Amino acid sequence: MSLTPCPACDGPLVLMVRCVGRYAYYRCTDCSLVTSLPMPSSEELQAFYDGFLFGAPDPREHELNQLGIQRNVRKILQDCRERGGLVVPFSVLDWGGGVGYYANAFAKAGCRCTLIDIDAKACQYARETFAGAFEVINADPARHPLAEQYDLVFCNQVIEHCPDLVGLVDAIRRAVRPGGIAIITTPNQQCKEWLFRPQWFSYYLRRVARSTWQLPMALAHFLRTPWVCCDPPRHLHAFNRKSLARLLDRSGLTVIASFGQFSDSQYYGLPIHDFDWKIRRLRSILRVGLNVVNLGGMRMLHLLSPGGAWGDNLIVFARPARQPG
Repeated sequence: MSLTPCPACDGPLVLMVRCVGRYAYYRCTDCSLVTSLPMPSSEELQAFYDGFLFGAPDPREHELNQLGIQRNVRKILQDCRERGGLVVPFSVLDWGGGVGYYANAFAKAGCRCTLIDIDAKACQYARETFAGAFEVINADPARHPLAEQYDLVFCNQVIEHCPDLVGLVDAIRRAVRPGGIAIITTPNQQCKEWLFRPQWFSYYLRRVARSTWQLPMALAHFLRTPWVCCDPPRHLHAFNRKSLARLLDRSGLTVIASFGQFSDSQYYGLPIHDFDWKIRRLRSILRVGLNVVNLGGMRMLHLLSPGGAWGDNLIVFARPARQPG
C-alpha cells in the first residue's frame, strides 16, 4: 500500500504493477482511480510538454481537422443546450486548448472564446493561424489568475495529464460563473475497445513487460485491472465515472450528466479511423484480417453498451454546487 493518498478522493492506493523505468501503477480501493507514482516534477512536465502538442499540419490536414471539429462543436453546443441549459451566444474558456481548433470552432459558432494552454508553441500557432478569432493565453491554466468567469469551461482531454487533480478541479470551479457548466472529457479506464485493437493492447502491456517472457504476467495484471490510457509522464491517471465524480464532488462540482463515446463515433474528439485496407504484401492480409475483427468487435461493443460505458472516451457535465469564491 502506498503512503501517498489517492489524488482524486484521498482513499488508500494499492500497488498494481511496476512499469519499465521509474513509474508504477496504483489503484484506489475507494474510487477505483488508476494512477501512477511517483508524480513527475513541474520541471519534468515543462520539458516534456515543450512543443508536445505542436506539429504544424500541412494545409490540407489543417482544413480537414478544422472542418471535422466544427461539425463536432455543433453537436457539443446541442449537448450544452440540452444538458446544461446554455444557448449561444455564451462565453467559453478552452482549458488546455492546444493549437486552437476547438476555440476557433466555438468562435465560428458565435461564442466568445478564450484559449489557455501551457504549450508556448501551440499558443503561437493558434495566434498566427486564427488571428483575432479568440483570445490566447499562454500559461498554466490551474495557476493563472483569470480576469473573468465563463459560461462554459471546456476541459477536453487534459485532466489525465495533471499531477495536482484537486488544484486543477478547484481552478475549473472558480472559472465557471454561477449558472455555468464545465465539460470535462478524459480517456475511459473502463474502455473495452482494446479487446479488438491489438496495437493498443500491446502498447499497454509493453509499459510493464521488460521482456517477452514477462508478457503473460503483464497480461494477468492488465486483465484484472486495466490501466487503459495511463502511460506516464504523458497520462498520469485513468478515470472511470465513479473516480471522476468523486473528484469533482470533492471540489464543489456536481455532475449533471455523464456518458461515454466509442472512438469510431465520438464527437468530443475526431473519430479514429486508422484502417488500412490496401494489400501490398503478405503481412497486409493479416492487417486486413485484424481490421475486420476490430470493426466486428466495435459493432458488438456498441450493441452491448449502448450508453457508451465501454467506449474510449468519458464525458462529464458538471455545475458548481456552491458559488465560486
